[in-house]
Amino acid sequence: MKRYIYFLLLFLVLTIGCYRSPFRKQDPLMPRLVSCSQQNPEKQFVYSDWNYYRSPIFTAFSENYLFTHLLQENSLTDRVTKKTLLSSEEASVMLEELITQVYAEKNTYKNFSLLQDKNFNYKKKCGLVVLKFNDYPFVVKLFIEHPDTILNPLVKGFENRVFHFMGHGTNRHLAGETRIWNLERLHEILQDKEYEVILPRKWFWLPSDPKWIEIVGYNIVPNETISVIIPGIYIIIADELKANEKYQKVPLSESNEIIMKFCNDVHLIIDPHQDNFIIQKNNNGNVVISIMDTEHFPTLVGIPEDSTFVNHLQWYFSLAWKGLIDFFTTSKANHILAMSK
Repeated sequence: MKRYIYFLLLFLVLTIGCYRSPFRKQDPLMPRLVSCSQQNPEKQFVYSDWNYYRSPIFTAFSENYLFTHLLQENSLTDRVTKKTLLSSEEASVMLEELITQVYAEKNTYKNFSLLQDKNFNYKKKCGLVVLKFNDYPFVVKLFIEHPDTILNPLVKGFENRVFHFMGHGTNRHLAGETRIWNLERLHEILQDKEYEVILPRKWFWLPSDPKWIEIVGYNIVPNETISVIIPGIYIIIADELKANEKYQKVPLSESNEIIMKFCNDVHLIIDPHQDNFIIQKNNNGNVVISIMDTEHFPTLVGIPEDSTFVNHLQWYFSLAWKGLIDFFTTSKANHILAMSK
């Protein structure tokens, strides 16, 4: 059913690229963002757009949180036995080599298999690439951005264009920074629930040169200039979760009901899409929910937490309707009011 939202939003693609004429006078109240690399701060890139909000652009990333959840401080161990499978030093060598191979536009990778690259622009070397270790049960999500791409919604495919408008300037790079703190929050919420849930462990990893990017915002907060410095390159490593061969498979219709009920119960902080879950029943007939993706869903699509949906069809059409509202009916006054909160 994911195709429904794409069909309903497809005709908006042309409008996404229709920005103000360069000859039109700049609105002095419009948000303006300036991005540059720390290595070359003189070379700046300027973007103006009513869809740039303080959250998530200036709130999703926490340097302190990043450095307290680094793989560099840990070894990769088996999720069940806790036996060390790969030291952080060995993993770092492989990951540095992976980045080099991605930049070289390799079709195959020495230690990894490609799972997804639909959100990656190989020409500009920006976006998200998802891979897995060939010899170890871990998934790798490689995020790469540059000062001239981090704020540009037009260079990483249709999904990122939609996220930009619905999520107030967000993209996969910014939303990716929410995956670990949202995972920990999910752990806390589930302490008061009776679900049997399997969650992956996750770590950040930084290359030797993360290519830090500074973003400075004007007209984002009234009468104030704000800024943030984020890594241009980072990786999230997570346990690879698979279906248990000893467990019973749950029919799709029942699985969808379980997923939506679960997501409603955890305040919709994770994406209810079916591909994010493995739903099975154990030998006692109890439902076991495995969750792969812990990205903070409200950050990505700009909806409030505690939103609730009856089923996936309502969810898709609700997002499509929000997209229409965000594209066509949000006035300058509404943008200013939302940004002032």
